[in-house]
Amino acid sequence: MSPDEILARLRALLKSDGRWLLYAAGAALIIAIAVTSLPEAQRKPAPPKTRMAQEPTITLRIVGSGETRKLLLEEYVAGAVAGQMKSDWPAEALKAQAIVARTFVVQRLFSGEKSRFGADLSTDPAESPPYDPSAITSAVLSAVRQTRGLVLTYGGNPILAFFHPCSGGKTATAAEGLGATMSPTPYLIVVTDGPCSASDLENWQASFAVADVAKELGIGRFKTASIISRGPSGRAWTVLLGSQSVGAVGLRNLLGPDKMKSTLLTSFSVADGQLRISGKGSGHGVGMSQWGARDRAARGEAARLILATYYPGTLVERFWP
Repeated sequence: MSPDEILARLRALLKSDGRWLLYAAGAALIIAIAVTSLPEAQRKPAPPKTRMAQEPTITLRIVGSGETRKLLLEEYVAGAVAGQMKSDWPAEALKAQAIVARTFVVQRLFSGEKSRFGADLSTDPAESPPYDPSAITSAVLSAVRQTRGLVLTYGGNPILAFFHPCSGGKTATAAEGLGATMSPTPYLIVVTDGPCSASDLENWQASFAVADVAKELGIGRFKTASIISRGPSGRAWTVLLGSQSVGAVGLRNLLGPDKMKSTLLTSFSVADGQLRISGKGSGHGVGMSQWGARDRAARGEAARLILATYYPGTLVERFWP
């Protein structure tokens, strides 16, 4: 309605309904003129804010060939999701993994961290999460496209987006799960989680020859083993092998994470010359549980809710158009 039409209606109201309408009509006139006088651009919702004018290009060292490639960041994210999660898992789990993978890269770019080869990232599993472009499917591409530019932040900064296969019922703090001191990570706390539907990861057992363990550690053979301290989630913090105390994370790295699947131990003892260990979950336990994300998505949870559960206090923000 134009200002002239509003004035005509106001005059009609004053003639027919009396002076008491003057104030209400006058207020309506002021509001209507103010709205209709706004530029068109100001009347539309503002587009989402972005941090970068365009999608970044990154460098990736291919360890097998020794080649360093340049590629768009979203192209890398597709290969990362394909290498980190099964492509037939629920779409919301794939979307959550895409945001986590993208956040991992953006945090490195913001911090200036480089791979040991000088590139932004590498395919070396010792320093970067799995990457497998050969496993990209239409489902993976869809998850990446639907989350384009979305990054997890805390206090305005990209977070350290750690993830692992299965929490075993509780996620870990960064110090507890990784055995390292780093910058404050208040979003990486103990989160109560449901059991993951992968039974071989939810509960596991492993045995190691005492002689082999002692040799690897450079200590004498031991006849007893026990857990002497635990972290906030209940994961083993320090274990005792005979009279030698050892950090649980370091022991797991020594024995092999594929065998000693986590430090969320339920038993730790020596019998018949074997160090016998049983536990729950798989991986360091920090951040998002991938099987947990799968099971939550299967129950109908959206990617943003999944991420809010595993990284409490964080926001999902768009970093490029």
